[in-house]
Amino acid sequence: MKVTGFALPGEVSARESVERTVAKGLAEVDACLALGIKLLQRTSSFVVTRKRTKKVGLVVMGLYMKALKTVRAIRIVASPDLVEDGFVLCRSLLETTVAILYVLQKDSPRRADEYIAHTLMRTKWAMEGWTRTHGLKVAGRRIDRRAEKEKKPFERRLGTARLEQLKRSYSGVSLEETFKRVGLNRLYQTLYRRLSVHPHAADLESHAEPSEQGGLQLKAGTSDLREMNFLLDNTRLLFCAVLQRVSQEMDMGYQTEIEALKPRAGMPTRMLFRAWKKRIQARRNAIP
Repeated sequence: MKVTGFALPGEVSARESVERTVAKGLAEVDACLALGIKLLQRTSSFVVTRKRTKKVGLVVMGLYMKALKTVRAIRIVASPDLVEDGFVLCRSLLETTVAILYVLQKDSPRRADEYIAHTLMRTKWAMEGWTRTHGLKVAGRRIDRRAEKEKKPFERRLGTARLEQLKRSYSGVSLEETFKRVGLNRLYQTLYRRLSVHPHAADLESHAEPSEQGGLQLKAGTSDLREMNFLLDNTRLLFCAVLQRVSQEMDMGYQTEIEALKPRAGMPTRMLFRAWKKRIQARRNAIP
């Protein structure tokens, strides 16, 4: 297999090994992507109702598109065995999944409006930092003035106090509390915390460890089959949740096909606890 551009040492052989050893898991993710694209092609059938306003369609289908792209990205990095980078993307997929579930949970028109307002308030929050930073003050004030005009309609509909809360998040509360509100507190305490070590650069043992010869052993990828299966299974679990909820809300069908693609009940959870145990043991071994 020809690899163009920069490749890490052993990446070609790693890709070939991954494609063989986790072929079933990769094929299952591919099947999810294929169904996801089929569902996406049904968006022209979206019908605006009192419950499903244009803003609900904009937010939900926008987040759906983001989830689809993230799964594609996970599939790309999984093949050359860059599993740690896949975990970073998987956390993003988890956050997108929760956002979709939150908007569709209840009072969707208002929550969609708040989601859009949140994106605007995050711009204003960023510009507050710019206006205090040398070299960015002029641009920061200019962008903030434009955002201030754009927030007026939201201010009338949602109120000033709510807009201030939406600076923090699209729900106005912490991410942990948002997970609780959609009934996924256990998932936050397990999967979200497990995946968070990678973007927070707290996964040193995944990249380097002392060697038996007293030197340093660098890791270009992982050879742990369980880690790769953990990534692929949870990617499929989350994307199936997205597919199912969006399909239900938008009357797009495919429920039988989605059910067939879901991981076996409890499988990702069991793998999660094994992964935690392995991670703790690896950290202990990595201490000189």
